[in-house]
Amino acid sequence: GNRIFTEAATMAMSPARGPPRAVQTSTVVVGRIRESEVVSTQEFEKMALPKPVTIGTHDGTFHCDEALAIAMLKCLEDYEDAVIIRTRDAAVLGTCDVVCDVGAVYDPLLGRFDHHQRGFDEKLTKTKLSSAGLIWRHYGYDVLAALGHPSAIYERVYERFVEHIDGIDNGVEAFGGTSTLKNYEVSTTLPARVGRLNLRWNEDARATAEVNARFKRAVELCATELFEALDDAARSWLPARRIVFAAFEDRFNETSMTPRQRDHRLLLLDTYCPFVSHVFDLETRLQSQQQQQQQQRQCSNFVAHRPTLYMHHG
Repeated sequence: GNRIFTEAATMAMSPARGPPRAVQTSTVVVGRIRESEVVSTQEFEKMALPKPVTIGTHDGTFHCDEALAIAMLKCLEDYEDAVIIRTRDAAVLGTCDVVCDVGAVYDPLLGRFDHHQRGFDEKLTKTKLSSAGLIWRHYGYDVLAALGHPSAIYERVYERFVEHIDGIDNGVEAFGGTSTLKNYEVSTTLPARVGRLNLRWNEDARATAEVNARFKRAVELCATELFEALDDAARSWLPARRIVFAAFEDRFNETSMTPRQRDHRLLLLDTYCPFVSHVFDLETRLQSQQQQQQQQRQCSNFVAHRPTLYMHHG
């Protein structure tokens, strides 16, 4: 299927990395973004050799997905000092170390992360990926490690933060379609706030320096909100999940239970925590496991009772 949430699977289809370095703080990353160079084609061509590490994206109106994608890359040692080039010049983009949201190519081994090309339908859950989702797919675990967060929040951060950005950029509404359920969680108005940083219709679109400065503000805004989402997942959601899952695993331990507590349908929490979503997730997982076990039993029964065919040679 399209759902790829295992660290091993994600790393296997991603560019090679060097050894991890010491954990850095979100404040350091934001400071680095503020100091980043954002240039257009002409400015890049005037740069002295050797050219620096570069991240390419499109010029003109910018969107939340490429701003968030670049914010993620700026967390990583390989791209922390990279110059950001905003252009649609194929020759210039061809020289970039990584390209986001332009170029009509998705090839992680070449560092190309666009989602606009015909036939593209990559997903992590049920929402088509934007450049933000593609960078999270291939570099999300690296981002978590660089900021000192546990890999266990990778899926949570996607579903409660990044997926919304993917949906908005690809024109997927939060509600609608054939399902009566939400297509994805809406947890932020970040795309709208990034959109407001663009030049207005009656401002000079030729003022590339101003547009590039505003894009850098958009990257910083996305980075700040990303760090808040990571912090909430690591410091609130994950501890609560561990409490609920521990109670679930302990529900058959009768050594310290009262008769009322021996009902295995009850979960006894050691302390208060937000538990509802975790219980629902446990129930979903149990139902899935039971269905898989039932299918396995049916397959085993079929094999055990399969008739033996004999060939008669006359």
